Amino acid sequence: MTGGRHGGAILRDFFFCGIVLNVYIRTDNLRYRKETLMPDDVDTLETKRSKLLEEFLSLGDLRPGSLTAVMRRCGKPSCHCAKRNDPGHDPQFRLTRRVAGKTVTETFPNPTALRKAQQEVTEFHRFQKLSQDLVALNEKICRLRPVEQQRGGWTEQEKKTLLRSIRK
Repeated sequence: MTGGRHGGAILRDFFFCGIVLNVYIRTDNLRYRKETLMPDDVDTLETKRSKLLEEFLSLGDLRPGSLTAVMRRCGKPSCHCAKRNDPGHDPQFRLTRRVAGKTVTETFPNPTALRKAQQEVTEFHRFQKLSQDLVALNEKICRLRPVEQQRGGWTEQEKKTLLRSIRK
């Protein structure tokens, strides 16, 4: 079934792989995400979560930010960089990030410091990906875990508390 509508997303292709049915769904931002229609059981997902949490332990030093290179001119009129069409001095590498709502920029004195910062930023991106995967996995577990049935229903105190919280 190609091009059918389903909940605002377009179902593009169905692929059978063993007994697992995968659907690729086009989201509003024109990207595709893969969803498995045959859900895993809670035990399998908890095992995956445990393995994912172990990956967090292997993370090294990390920090957020963006690395950029800036070609600069020193401002001395007699320097080669003051001449027209001169590219300027060697690039200055900077790490820019937000701290408490302010932009903070750090420059690196040598290539070794830059390589260290590149590894730390890469490790931060790995941390972000692991975090997203963990949240997605936990959402699946929460949806699949059965609700324990209790006899009786809401107590009078629970009803009052819930109604007060809804009104606020």
